[in-house]
Amino acid sequence: MPIQLNPINVVNVKDYGALGNGVQDDTAAILNALDDINTNYVQSQLIVGSLGTASTPTLFFPHGRYRISEPIIFNRSGTNHAHGQIKVIGENAIILPLEPSGTGPGFSGTNAFLFNAASGVSLQKMTFVGFPGTAVSLVNGNSDTARLTVEDCEFYKNDTGLFIQTGSTQTTVEKCKFFYNRVAVDMNGGDQLEIRDCWIHAAAMDGGSQTVVNWPAQIENRQAAYVLIESTILVPAESPGKVSEPAWINNHNGSITCNRVRQGSEVEGGMTLINNFAKSRPTISNYNPNAIIVKESQCYAFENSALRPTIVRYVEAVPNMTVIKNNRGIIDGRIMNFSKKKYDDFLAANPGSTLSFNDYARQYIVYNGASNGSAVFKINVLVEVVNNIRGIPHDNGSQVPTPLLDFVRDKATLWPSRAGALPVLETNVLRDANNAQYGIAYTFEYPSDISNSVLLVRYSGNPLIQGSGIYSGGYVGILKANGALYGNLQGWFFEQKELFNKAGSSNATFVNGSFNIEAAWKHGVIYNNATTLEDFSILPFNPNTPELTAEQRKFTLTFTGSTASDQIEVIPIENLVYNFA
Repeated sequence: MPIQLNPINVVNVKDYGALGNGVQDDTAAILNALDDINTNYVQSQLIVGSLGTASTPTLFFPHGRYRISEPIIFNRSGTNHAHGQIKVIGENAIILPLEPSGTGPGFSGTNAFLFNAASGVSLQKMTFVGFPGTAVSLVNGNSDTARLTVEDCEFYKNDTGLFIQTGSTQTTVEKCKFFYNRVAVDMNGGDQLEIRDCWIHAAAMDGGSQTVVNWPAQIENRQAAYVLIESTILVPAESPGKVSEPAWINNHNGSITCNRVRQGSEVEGGMTLINNFAKSRPTISNYNPNAIIVKESQCYAFENSALRPTIVRYVEAVPNMTVIKNNRGIIDGRIMNFSKKKYDDFLAANPGSTLSFNDYARQYIVYNGASNGSAVFKINVLVEVVNNIRGIPHDNGSQVPTPLLDFVRDKATLWPSRAGALPVLETNVLRDANNAQYGIAYTFEYPSDISNSVLLVRYSGNPLIQGSGIYSGGYVGILKANGALYGNLQGWFFEQKELFNKAGSSNATFVNGSFNIEAAWKHGVIYNNATTLEDFSILPFNPNTPELTAEQRKFTLTFTGSTASDQIEVIPIENLVYNFA
């Protein structure tokens, strides 16, 4: 059924001489139509529609095959083509480059359609086929309210399907198909890109190169944008060509979220979902942390010596956050890994090196942090790998490579022993007269730098792991040993700051719906404050005596209100951040 358009502000290219017969050069006719839009429908003088609202001018392409010999520039310097707000709608129209002939050289240019000052562009039901450069470029300076949409379009056998270089702009690409392009979407700037309900079909990604191309991808995120890819199918049907470690997505700088994505594996074991180059950023000032999140997706891959598919491959660095959660289908590929190509390049450049793959990854990728001039920042890194079905474990038995284990929370240990966490020295279950558990007590050793150490306490009572069906809540808090004088008693006492404390189930008995937490020195004394009716555990000290021994620094954390298995993690705050040289 033909598209029904409101005639107000609609310019039909066939009214200006375009034939759309797949033979004639329709460039001049299309540019004449744009001239008319600028002359009669300039943004400040938009014709008011029947409902009393201004309508954006529309350039309409009826069904046909339109050949062009030069780029269609929608904001051409020195001419009337100056529209930042425009709709371009096709009736499944196809745009092709003019073929060379005896009367001319054919298409010449780097873009088919170039929106040079895009602020309110909508591109719908258009197909772009066979352009040696970029099919569609969306460009603006820094338009805070810009909103760009590409919908129901197809990009077939172009070098690059869609190029985006914008400022504070939101771009949405939906219900589109990208087939056999070297690059489907090149995000070179902008606040946010959303790709949803699309199909991306990769073939040769080497651009015809006679040498191997390293780390090619169908989606490139280059300039700190947030890219959301949702309900999209990524399936190759042909070999990616002369390539090394290809991926569907390259994250050079910024954040990627994949939600309900289907990553295929029909050829050569499949491609990696995300190659990451983005470094962890300082979580201060104007720095926006980088992140990779993959969830609720189907990621199919077979182990392959050449492509080495995985969900996330760290090529040059680890971002601030990696979350890989609730995915399925990893047949015998890995959940995450480091770049073997980078390691091979390192060994080639350092022939005498005996550095192992894991040590190289730890030194050159995990700790490849950010700096600002001479200042080195402390950077937070979080890796969470939870509820992923299948996938080859690493040599350490985990789905997470060894250099990242210090940063990980995974399905086997919801609150794991993170790097620098205090070891649990003793665990005592508290039972009442009927032998029913009512709490649990853990013993730790306080750090030797007692005056400067601050501890983060994370506790989960019967967490929902390993088949357990009851979640009974959790606690997060800050614990600090402070020196003080009570009467004639000088010593260390505990100061607690509760951040989170909640019972999640009625299957356990809690004090006011939460855990009751008590910190006490194992070799301390109880000081009773008659004014506040509070008891303090104090560890006496004498400034003239040597440093406290490890035995003297032992303390217990008692949680009453827990009636099932527990997980606890006590971490010195300074161990939650890392100095990256």
